[in-house]
Amino acid sequence: MSRRRFGTRLFLIACAVAAAGGLGLLLGSSLSPSRGEPREEARPSSAILTRVPISAKVVALTFDFDMTPGMLFRMQSGEVEAWYDPTVLHVLRQERIPYTIFITGLATLTYPDLARSFAHDRLVELGNHSHRHFAFTPDCFGLPFIGEGRAQEDIETAQQTIQRITGVTPRYFRFPGGCLGAGDVAIVNNLGLRIVHWDVAAGDAFNPDADSIIHYVGDRARPGSIIAFHLGGPNAPATADALRAIIPSLRAHGYKFTTVTGLLSLLECGAKGPVGRRSLPFSLTPAAWKAPCRDKPPVL
Repeated sequence: MSRRRFGTRLFLIACAVAAAGGLGLLLGSSLSPSRGEPREEARPSSAILTRVPISAKVVALTFDFDMTPGMLFRMQSGEVEAWYDPTVLHVLRQERIPYTIFITGLATLTYPDLARSFAHDRLVELGNHSHRHFAFTPDCFGLPFIGEGRAQEDIETAQQTIQRITGVTPRYFRFPGGCLGAGDVAIVNNLGLRIVHWDVAAGDAFNPDADSIIHYVGDRARPGSIIAFHLGGPNAPATADALRAIIPSLRAHGYKFTTVTGLLSLLECGAKGPVGRRSLPFSLTPAAWKAPCRDKPPVL
């Protein structure tokens, strides 16, 4: 198995194991469901943002803040102390790193003060990661299937929960496990949300080896990369240690950091990239998703 595929798989395993409450999982062999009767897979190249085509050495660090009913039960029963690692947030704050967090509605309800602190931090951007972190296709790496016809309600519930508690209306959505059906793209877009996944999965899922995460990200980060981590806790025990090395290493190679909106701002507001604006697929940056040029997110 290649290191690239290994890292992506580790990232998805974290979502599945957490949702299953630590139970053993039967994993598929690829990102797409492999058994049962899955809905048709959606694979349009421009419908899902995985990287922004710029030449400037800027990347976006993103963090998934998962929470399922099973995870909440484990925490309430005392089995798990917390589902996030404060040290990860401390490292990001200490290094003054802008970043995007894809938070579930249930995590927002469980940690309302933390969610509000994200909203009040100019370096942090909030995205929608569904309400209960259920899979939108069957056989998605062990995640419970949300069920046919329930996708829109779940996304809307998360959107309303995040907005009510934080005062922020997310503009981006990330599917749990990265799994989606063809109809799900239209559902998300019709709700005014942009689908954002990643081109570099950090491989921090249930990985105690910080060095492997450091080398994996360092080997694959490139201008415009969207790098996916977990917010830590039991499902990502080495994320904080890895970040302590990844951030200065990327900076030493001339990289800066911003949010997903920050990357799009660099594209929309005049940063020179390898792909000219006129030649971009229209669906990459429709008017509703354009980042404001007068108030660009920080690039640090």
